[in-house]
Amino acid sequence: MEVAASLADFAVFTTIALLWGRWARLDLGFARPDYWRAEPWVLLFILWLTVEWALALVLPVLADPEAYAELDHLSLGEELFVSVLLGPFWEELFFRGVMFAALLRRWGIWTAAIIPSILWGLIHVQYEWWFVASIAGSGVLLAMVRWKGGSIYPPIALHAAYNLLVTLYGRGMLGNEV
Repeated sequence: MEVAASLADFAVFTTIALLWGRWARLDLGFARPDYWRAEPWVLLFILWLTVEWALALVLPVLADPEAYAELDHLSLGEELFVSVLLGPFWEELFFRGVMFAALLRRWGIWTAAIIPSILWGLIHVQYEWWFVASIAGSGVLLAMVRWKGGSIYPPIALHAAYNLLVTLYGRGMLGNEV
């Protein structure tokens, strides 16, 4: 039932975002990426997440149990579908697609990179404060990947890859004891 509700929410929010983006004539980034221009930012994003994982070994990354209660009884396939496909696509479409494009047009790259990233961090308040700050920081890097690469596809892929690692780790499938 949760997957069906997630699909319905996904369809509604995606349709609204795409229609608004089209109406406002925003460049949502559905273009072939320029990997060479984005490469330094991709590498910096990977370094950022490596440091984040290292910090997680010594600092708590406790999450509000109620925030993840609905994921606890999903099968692995359902959880991967929601957290690796739907979540990254919608979050990137909204934060690095619609919001980024609108702010970039009006106020420039740094506003377009920072404001959506702070808001993206704040939707993850179920975690410890340092992890929310790290998520916001990684959002700035994803915005730079989006801007330099001229496409939303690399941020979606990076976000999905990260969520895949987190999901597999959380399920104890990467050699960790859960």
